[in-house]
Amino acid sequence: MKFYKLDTLGDANDDGLCCVENYVKGLEMDAADTTYGDPAQASWPADAVIQLKKTSGRKLTDLLSNTRNALIASPRLRAIIEQHCKKQSIEYLPFSLLDHRGRLLSKDYVIVNPLGGFDCLDTKASEIEWDDDEPGEVIAIEKVVLSARKVKQAPPLFRVKEDGTMYMLNSTLAIDIYNAKLTNVFWDEFEPK
Repeated sequence: MKFYKLDTLGDANDDGLCCVENYVKGLEMDAADTTYGDPAQASWPADAVIQLKKTSGRKLTDLLSNTRNALIASPRLRAIIEQHCKKQSIEYLPFSLLDHRGRLLSKDYVIVNPLGGFDCLDTKASEIEWDDDEPGEVIAIEKVVLSARKVKQAPPLFRVKEDGTMYMLNSTLAIDIYNAKLTNVFWDEFEPK
């Protein structure tokens, strides 16, 4: 089975697309939770708001482009993820999206937060820059090589254990997303070895 690494930046060449650079107001120190797959529901503001910068485009898409490595999903994308990931621990964190002047653009989006990371890499074949000061900590992954043995048990959507900002989809989920013609969804294909 093939796997696909989701690109949360989306189409970086289309300036008209909405692009989230600011993050949830009131979350502050807990913002990293949704970046690395830690539970965030308990600290999530009841009136969570993300306000766009003036330089952001206004066109809303199924996957909102963002510089925060977050999986920001429309109701259509969320529904497909929920359908495939019923047995997984995933938080769906709602927020109101405001334009740069504070006007409401949408209340329909959620941040999809798959909890934890999945051990899927062939760490010998992958090109990983390890932290010399913190054994086992990763600085960067230059080349991803998935282990065919490890991904046999992979859920439909998961974060890579060594890099929580990296989202992977299995081919079944990717095909349904593709067939639904969802907007601004881009990925790189990986064949496990």
